[in-house]
Amino acid sequence: MNRFKKRDNPVFQFLCRQILNKECVPFLGSGISNTCEYFGSSEQFRRRKGHQIVGLKKSIASGFHNWRKQTLGELCEHYLWRHQYNTNRTAALVNLVKKLQISEFLYLKPTPAHYYIAYLVREGLLLQIITTNYDCALEWAFMESFGINFKYQEEGFWKQYKSDIQNRIFIVHDQHSCVHQHPGQQGTGDCLHLYKINGCVRALYENENNNYHEKILLTMRQLQSWRERRWAKDQFRIVLRSSTVLFSGFGSDEPQVIHTVHQILDEYSSSIREELSSVLSKFKLPPNTPVIHSYEEEPLFCQLQITNNFVQSFGGTFNSDLARKLILTWKDLETQEEGDKLSADDFWLWIYQEIQYRIVNMVLERAVYGQLAVSAMPMSRFLFERIKEFWKSFSEHVLSPKENNSKNQTLLSYWLSLLLNNGKEYTPLNKYHNAVAELLFFLAISLKKNTEEISTIKSTSGNWLLCLSIGKNIFYLSGARPAPRRTIKDYDIHSPAGQVAFLISRDTSTLLEAARKCRVCFEQNKKRTYQIIYSFTSLDIALLARKYTFTPSEALEAYRDFLSNIAQFPLKWHNRLHLTRSQRHKMRKVQ
Repeated sequence: MNRFKKRDNPVFQFLCRQILNKECVPFLGSGISNTCEYFGSSEQFRRRKGHQIVGLKKSIASGFHNWRKQTLGELCEHYLWRHQYNTNRTAALVNLVKKLQISEFLYLKPTPAHYYIAYLVREGLLLQIITTNYDCALEWAFMESFGINFKYQEEGFWKQYKSDIQNRIFIVHDQHSCVHQHPGQQGTGDCLHLYKINGCVRALYENENNNYHEKILLTMRQLQSWRERRWAKDQFRIVLRSSTVLFSGFGSDEPQVIHTVHQILDEYSSSIREELSSVLSKFKLPPNTPVIHSYEEEPLFCQLQITNNFVQSFGGTFNSDLARKLILTWKDLETQEEGDKLSADDFWLWIYQEIQYRIVNMVLERAVYGQLAVSAMPMSRFLFERIKEFWKSFSEHVLSPKENNSKNQTLLSYWLSLLLNNGKEYTPLNKYHNAVAELLFFLAISLKKNTEEISTIKSTSGNWLLCLSIGKNIFYLSGARPAPRRTIKDYDIHSPAGQVAFLISRDTSTLLEAARKCRVCFEQNKKRTYQIIYSFTSLDIALLARKYTFTPSEALEAYRDFLSNIAQFPLKWHNRLHLTRSQRHKMRKVQ
């Protein structure tokens, strides 16, 4: 089910295009965190699944016979009516927040959906995110993408990384935090801008004695209007007018949100309307079209209300069929599968896979037109035209999530992360186009569509190698410069004479003569075998291939033979790399 495949749904494709154009803002509701794992110490919270709507309602349901039919906001309002007679409203709100155990929301682990959203932020594609959730699961997922391994079991674990969090995450949850945000860093991929319009549990911990309980919105009275939170209202209105808002995990009737959405949509009715037949029916959707991800098989009333109002306001005519198409359910994206509910994990995985597929297409297009360092290779235009064809069939294998991978990366990003960052942090494909092109070049050369045959090896120096082969000739991919006497354990060595390592680089890279050859110790069954590793960069391949015979129509096959020859006789080709300074200077000018 998680294997990548192209989905031709026009609204889904429109949504992915908007994300790539940095014109999409996710609006995350409670459904995104429903499957979070709780790692706190409260057995009561764990038993009743206190972070879910039903669990929250159960905690204050005592004395209400029809509590299941009432919304959480209504139950909270009833609770205040009962308990504020003997005290003031502020104290009653404090008691309500404690009764609901909102503070335990801090101890929710990220779900796969949180990781996929965090990776899209790292790619520099999601400039900001709006959420009604109090938890910090998205923040933890984002920080883990930088290689921080949170020790969830420790009390106050987030305090150990407080400085890192402050530098990388800007949470806007009140007027003060809104003033001190840094919008200039949006889109860099290094910062997360998160707007928590209903309050933040981490701020509740840090401001427990400063009446922050009043800023945790729970009751119908609090949710009726924005009140002093004009920063949230203004930000939400701007986003609705200028971007595609993706509602995911949102299915509640929050008056402040629904009312603001309809206010903005009603503005379209006073503008010049275009005919539905030429715009909406052909899915030439405007950039501010709202799109809704629905968990249920049939959309909820509040979801239909948003899309119906948009279609009617924009086109001037009520059209329920077009409005329904703006809501994505399981049967809309999985037409050949049996009906099921579309979880947030599956939905965001499919978006993440589609985005990576499009980024790789863009990278290969740049390589074809000579815009990358790897394009210095002879016949690179014809070579990468063939790799583009190879990618269409190979993408199904490398864009599937790696099994037993806690960070939920696809195989492609997992390999890239190992090669460039030793697997310690997420490596954005959108930032390292040359490395992506080189990796796909070597994968196409080896034609390893069965990804289980591609093994990863870790040396004692912390560097990871990817083991590939051309026929019977084994070669390695590495992202680190060779260090002498590196040790690789538990791997079967097929050739004792020497091995070839091709180096994946972020950009143009060269090696010193002393670093081109090193001795590596392989350990297997407590026996050590020392071997010579000969290292080649893409620049070296471009230099060596100048006198090699290439046919444009068979460029991929020619390079396969050429690299097979290098892997078979590494010393022969290694000796040809002793070029003069002027020769190397000419090659740099070519690139």
